[in-house]
Amino acid sequence: MSLPLKLFQLQNIDSQLDQANSKLARIDAELNEHSEINHAQDRARDLENNLDFIQNKLHQAEQDMQAQRYKIEQTESTLYSGKVTNPKELQDLQNEVTALKRYLKTLEDRVLELMLTVDEISTKYQKALEDLELTKSKTGEKEKHLFIEKKQIYTEIERLTKERTVFANSISEPVLQQYNQLRRLKRGVAVAQVIDRTCSACGSTLSASLQQSVSSLNQLIYCDTCGRILYGGK
Repeated sequence: MSLPLKLFQLQNIDSQLDQANSKLARIDAELNEHSEINHAQDRARDLENNLDFIQNKLHQAEQDMQAQRYKIEQTESTLYSGKVTNPKELQDLQNEVTALKRYLKTLEDRVLELMLTVDEISTKYQKALEDLELTKSKTGEKEKHLFIEKKQIYTEIERLTKERTVFANSISEPVLQQYNQLRRLKRGVAVAQVIDRTCSACGSTLSASLQQSVSSLNQLIYCDTCGRILYGGK
């Protein structure tokens, strides 16, 4: 097997390893991405806090309403007890009862409004809890598939790594170092195949003499434009 062919096949293995590692990085990023669950949790927590706040206000309003009714009962009891005979005092008591009942109506309206608000928020809160559970379920199912895919990729990486070791061991250390350096400098592509007298990496057309040199079995030929190792086989 010619040296350019060995390097070209090594390049193919490394490209597959690069793709596999990129997939692993994507999977890890997806596994660490919890924005949908966090959003659903925040939504449910905000509604829960709002519900607690409104329920406390409702509880206070109901207490105020009961206290107001008690005041009315006490005032009416005094008004109709017969103990107060002064017309002016009776009129004042009557006015006070009227005012107390007017404010009671305000309190009753407030309680009703808060009860409706509690019902509305409760409905939204229950819906948010359902959405949260659904999101967790979907995320769990997605993660299960991602873990399966991750395991498959690890198996593929293990196979490719063993295959790479075989090819790398058949190449001299200086050439291998040169190849690795080119891969670092050329965005992972150190070897380019020549197709129709053209470098497949940069697209430049090879001269006739360079094309003829590429046919050499063990001599390394480099693209005049991009500097990559050229492989002329098919």
